Amino acid sequence: MGLTYPSQHGCVTSALSQVIAHALGTQNINVTIHGLAVATATNPDPVRTYATVGAIESQLVDARVWIGFHYRHSVIVGENLGNSVAAWTLDRFFLPKGDDREGDED
Repeated sequence: MGLTYPSQHGCVTSALSQVIAHALGTQNINVTIHGLAVATATNPDPVRTYATVGAIESQLVDARVWIGFHYRHSVIVGENLGNSVAAWTLDRFFLPKGDDREGDED
């Protein structure tokens, strides 16, 4: 495989999914996402509902590969990067009021 870059879509979507899961306190998020596509006869429902963060990430990987935008490895690396950024951010921000970890730098 040639030089590839982490999938930006993988980074953003996985980070957002982790933040939503953190806010809800569970990986079982039951979220509905409306697509940008207009409903057509071949795609009558551009809306997807996901029960878990894992379901979002799984479909994201397949969709980016099947459309031909990325190699599977690029999307997985992007997801891992997004998950790491979300974890780092959630450990340092969005803390309960008065938590002394707020603003700590490593």
